[in-house]
Amino acid sequence: MNESKIRVALAEDHQILRQGMMAMLSTEEDLEMTFDVSNGAELIEALNQKKVDIIILDIEMPILNGLDALKIISSKYPEIKVIMLSSYYENEMIYQAISDGAKGFLPKHAEIEVVIDALNKVMLEGYYFDDKVTPKLISMLTKNGIIFPPFELDTLSNRELEILPLICQGMKNKEIAEQLFISERTVENHRKNLFIKTKSKNAYGLVIYAIKNGLIKLT
Repeated sequence: MNESKIRVALAEDHQILRQGMMAMLSTEEDLEMTFDVSNGAELIEALNQKKVDIIILDIEMPILNGLDALKIISSKYPEIKVIMLSSYYENEMIYQAISDGAKGFLPKHAEIEVVIDALNKVMLEGYYFDDKVTPKLISMLTKNGIIFPPFELDTLSNRELEILPLICQGMKNKEIAEQLFISERTVENHRKNLFIKTKSKNAYGLVIYAIKNGLIKLT
């Protein structure tokens, strides 16, 4: 398995929707579709045998629904990130799910590009919210300490620490991707996060940050 890939599981009781999403996501080089199941009970059983990074979890499923499965996952596998699928959005439901550990929400029939974007953002930034999740609700969640800042500005991930010096050398996304054996999209996502975390507006700002923090040396 390519360690740079995001390992994804899908729990969705509608077979056609599940199969269609699995087929489309399987074509993405950044993703490894580890398994798919039709209900929460099957999901919990599968997690005992297979490791994943993110679960796309339908709320309404038979035997064990998504919200109940979420509670088990958050308790037993806190390292796994969960994105909930729902046909409708209600603030109370969203609030409860995020309180129980969900990292984002997607509409049931979201475009595949939106799903891919959500997976990348949850993996890199910690959360994903579309415009249906109201700013008022997000404010409430933050105020109550449920949503924390996804990262400290001065804390870079191991991958970002790899990419930063390469950016400072003037390498393009394609060149970095080829050197690190990851996709250009992944490099672009890390580049954007580096700008945010270092409060830099351009590559020159990244160079200054790297020099000040001893991440690169002047020769």
